[in-house]
Amino acid sequence: MVSLPVEVTAFEHANSPLAIERKFTTFTTHLRDLDILDTYTLKPLLDGKTLAKALSTPPGPWMKDALDVVMAWQLRNPDVKDPAEAIEEVKKHGELTSALASHFLKLTIRPLFAKAKPDNVTEQGRKKTTESLPAKLTSENADERTMKPWKSDKDTHALALLKWVVDSSLDENSTERLWPLLVPPILTLVDDWETKYKRLGADLLHSLLRATSPSLLSRTGLGSVFEEALMPCLTYLPSLTPEPDSVAILRAAYPALFTLTRTRFPFPPPSSSTPSPPITTTDPNRPARVKALDTILRKGVLHAYAHGNNQYPSITFILFRNLATLLTELGIDSVKHLQHLLPMLSESLIQAAKTKQSGLIVATLQALQSVIFNSWPRLWEHRVEVMRGLTVGWLVLEEGGLDDGVVREVMVETVRVLHAAMGEKEVFVDECRALIEADGRLVGLLGGMVE
Repeated sequence: MVSLPVEVTAFEHANSPLAIERKFTTFTTHLRDLDILDTYTLKPLLDGKTLAKALSTPPGPWMKDALDVVMAWQLRNPDVKDPAEAIEEVKKHGELTSALASHFLKLTIRPLFAKAKPDNVTEQGRKKTTESLPAKLTSENADERTMKPWKSDKDTHALALLKWVVDSSLDENSTERLWPLLVPPILTLVDDWETKYKRLGADLLHSLLRATSPSLLSRTGLGSVFEEALMPCLTYLPSLTPEPDSVAILRAAYPALFTLTRTRFPFPPPSSSTPSPPITTTDPNRPARVKALDTILRKGVLHAYAHGNNQYPSITFILFRNLATLLTELGIDSVKHLQHLLPMLSESLIQAAKTKQSGLIVATLQALQSVIFNSWPRLWEHRVEVMRGLTVGWLVLEEGGLDDGVVREVMVETVRVLHAAMGEKEVFVDECRALIEADGRLVGLLGGMVE
């Protein structure tokens, strides 16, 4: 008689009717303990349309699998009976939000971006450090509809889902967990040639960076990759780019670049003994941060203003609103740019006064105040240029009849800020007095300096 191997005998024993019955009993007891024996009678708290509305996303084929995620959450939370509670859970940073975010990124978004993903980022969401051959050009990858299916009408929901994930579910922990799934599609959008996708990509990258820790950005080495993707956005200017598209891209790109710089080169923690932002040698990131901000100022603001030659007020408005932030970030290191900034601001102030553009006048004055606040130690030798813009702009307003109390108030405030920056120098007061004597209309602007 041939004896069976011990493994076979054990297998038969494990699959005997008695063993199977015992396993089933154990399983049903576990289900009873979980109180889910009647799960088959459960109805989903949400249907596809309700879920799409909660996500502010167009309905689509994504809904079926997403409802499975919702049902899994529903089973883990059997006490939830009200659909409103499920909708609220979708909208907040909770368990269901996290599960849906992972689901969308893995099963809905990643496949649509697989053929056009950036070639300078690894699968793990890190900067590639090795050279690779460019992709072979074929008729398949030359067809944009094949390479970028997320641009097609039937798959546009992918962009809405990506935006929901970035806007609704990111903090430092979830960003680190989802990083390899988020970076490729966002960079693909920023690098796209169409302005609407480029703007969306810059917006999403800004939101991602706000939830990114400096250590994660440093470990992945993507700071320079993000900078290289965002900087070209500042060159999308009229007349090659339609003015509304240019405004939209600039509005998204500048905040993204500022947040990138703060995350990449963070300030040291503030203390009671150091100013904020600090300017001492205890800030090891200062040289790299200043270099990055200088690049944004030169290639962004100064270049864009010179390119437009003040022909596009909406562009100039965006530039100066962001210039005020940029100078605050630079602090005293902005003094090197005074010789270029002050003539630009004076010219713009006078031109805006001639064309009675109140919003642009205020934006220019706010930028000028930022110059004064951050460069006051060197401003004495440049005061004539500052006063030229303020006094000529005021006289233009007087001649043109622009009766805007806000504009006049901000101009007077700017003179007071300049006066404070001059310190106790009586020469400045004498100069103000001489200007009023030369043209009495300046008393409304400078009268407070000579009283």
